[in-house]
Amino acid sequence: MTNGPIEGIKNKIKLIKRVAYRYGNFYNFKNRTLLISRIFVSEHKKRTK
Repeated sequence: MTNGPIEGIKNKIKLIKRVAYRYGNFYNFKNRTLLISRIFVSEHKKRTK
């Protein structure tokens, strides 16, 4: 077994950190990280009547 997949994920997060240096808050950084890793879940609730 290798730790290659984990190292790849860690590398992507480091890249996002470099690119996202000017993000306004941690929420935007977290969403960008989840979006890149394809596990994005919106925290906005849908309005129901």
